[in-house]
This record gives sequence, C-alpha cells and structure tokens, in this order.
Amino acid sequence: MRSFHFLLPTEVSFGEGSITRVGQETSRLGRRALVVTGRKSSKRSGALDTVVGSLKKAGVTLEVFDQVEENPSVETVELGSSVARKMGCDVIVGLGGGSPMDAAKGMAVLARLGGSLGDYFGSARITSPVLPVVAVPTTAGTGSEVTPYAVFVDSHKGMKKSVASPYIFPRVALLDPRLTISMPPDVTANTGIDALSHAVEGFISTKAQPASDILALEAVGIIHGHLPQAVAHGDDIEARTKVLYASMLAGMVIAQTGTTLLHGVGYAPTTKYGIPHGLSNGVLMPKVMAFNGSADQERFARLAVALGQRGDATRGTKLAIDAIERLRDEVKMPTRLRDLGIQEKDLEEFARQTMEHTRNLANNIRQVSWEEALQIYRDSY
Repeated sequence: MRSFHFLLPTEVSFGEGSITRVGQETSRLGRRALVVTGRKSSKRSGALDTVVGSLKKAGVTLEVFDQVEENPSVETVELGSSVARKMGCDVIVGLGGGSPMDAAKGMAVLARLGGSLGDYFGSARITSPVLPVVAVPTTAGTGSEVTPYAVFVDSHKGMKKSVASPYIFPRVALLDPRLTISMPPDVTANTGIDALSHAVEGFISTKAQPASDILALEAVGIIHGHLPQAVAHGDDIEARTKVLYASMLAGMVIAQTGTTLLHGVGYAPTTKYGIPHGLSNGVLMPKVMAFNGSADQERFARLAVALGQRGDATRGTKLAIDAIERLRDEVKMPTRLRDLGIQEKDLEEFARQTMEHTRNLANNIRQVSWEEALQIYRDSY
C-alpha cells in the first residue's frame, strides 16, 4: 500500500435535529456571529428562523447577511466581509447550499486577514488562521461543509476562481437531513449529481488514495441507489438522509484528492449562463469519463461495480458511463448542452477557460489539450 496523507479537521454532527445545536456549537467559537445565507430558500423553509433562534438562545449576538447569489461573486463576498468587520464578528455561520457556505469561507478569510478576495485565489495563499466557520448545509451536493475549498465568480474575467487552504475547512459541520426536504426535484437532482461527480472525480484523481477510495465508492453506490427516490419522493426522509450522507462522504473525498477535468470543463457554462453547477457537470460527465477511461480501465470497472454493474475490466468505462446515463434519465436531467440554451459559438471560449483551471487539470489521470477539451464540449452539445 502506498503512503498517503489524510486531513479532515472539521467536527461533524449528522442527524435529524442537528440544526438545533447551531447556537451551542457557535458559542464555543465566538460570541458575535454573521449568518451568511441565500436570498430566499432558507427563509422559506424556516431554517433561518431556527438558526437565529438557536443562536439567540445561546447568547450569541448576530447579524444576517442574506445576499448570496447562486455562484457567489467576489463583490458579494467582499461586501459581506465588510459587514463582518463592522460588527466585530468573531465567527461565521454558513447556512444553505454550496454558495452560502463558500461565501462564508471567503468572508472568514477577508474579515480576519483583510485585502481583496483576489489576493487569495489559488492554493497556499492563506498563511494564518481565518475566522471559524460553522457550516449548515441545506442541500445535498457540494460537500463544502467538509472541504478546504471555496469557489467564486470573478466577474472581471468572466471565470470561476477558487480559494484552497486547510485554514478554510469549517470548524463544525451540522448536517440535518430534514433541511433538504424542501428542495424541489430539479435541485435535488442537480445537487445529487454534483455529489456524484465529486466521488467519481476523486476516485480517478491522480491524488486518489486508499482511504479516499473507500469513501468515494461508498458515496457512488449510495447516490446510485437513493437519488432517484429522493427526486421522485422528496418527503422520503430515509432517501434524503442517505443522499446527504453520500454528499458529505464525497466532500471528504475531494478534500483529499481535489477535483479534475470534469470540474474544469463544468465551470464555464455555469459562469456564462448561470446554469447550476451540478447540472453542468451532469451533462458533461459521460464524455469526460469516456476521455479518461483509456487511462485506467480497472478503476472504471470498480466504479461500474459501485454503480450496480458487472466488474468487467475490459468494459469498465462503458459500463460505468451507461449506468450514469441511466441515472441521469431516472432523475430527468437534461443530457445535452444545447438543451441548456448554450450557444455553439461559445464552446471554443469554454475550452480556453478550461485550460486555465490548471489545478483541476493537474489532478486528472490523462493530460488534456485545448483541442481535446473542445471536443468534449462538442460531443456533449
């Protein structure tokens, strides 16, 4: 067995009712909290009221920043960090899907260290602790509650940019499956496929390791077995619990392995067209897998087994792709870029942007050229 390093400093509390502990957990880390959330969903579901009530009961002074958009912008994060500094915030609570949790991480960086968000794009740019973050996911997809990454839209460049550092791991993650019941079917499908992409990418990453492999295959199997039920019957708490658990496992995977080519090609459609990240990944996943398959058929055969297929090492890639395409159909996900309103003339620019995501490409098991990235987009169109 080869050597590996596994880091997961986040304290996780998983189960129904865990949201009620947010006041208790936050008060251990600070006394003045900025609650970072989206514009509508946490209010509509009642999750924001629950969090605010729990914080107040624990004696935590708070302000709510509810301006985070899907795919959070640099400007939004910098605005939130100014609110945090003005109120003397010493802990940040991220409530929502990946966007509010990523925004909370970005605000934690700027509120403690200052500067602009662009100063921290990339990895190893943060060299000292940031404000502690308590993450409370309300979707089951990004796994941001257990990762050292945050992704933002740089509107000046028209691209997604990431911040990566062990310092932005949330200190505490509270995963309450009941918070995901309010997700409509399309959001459930998109976020679930996002979690699947994390598990698949982590398993075939150049940084894959024995411990992350176990988590990745477990996540793939759970999502394959339970996502269709969660989409079709949103009030099925068992299905919701399973998918949230798998999303967390997949987040733990990419915390070790990073993401790969699929995220590299998936970013551009979300940035230009506002397409949900998981939807973009889901449309592109089969063609990316086909591109990577020749590099390690044995790994894809193991993926195929996790997806309920036979472990035929000579046909592993095709079996895994077929299973994922059937899963997409089951959750009624669009299958072509053209179905998302994307114009073919944008594909060359998408490929150019893909080549700038060097961290993702470095993790991929097969090197990719601009021409090959473009072909993936064309084959998915």
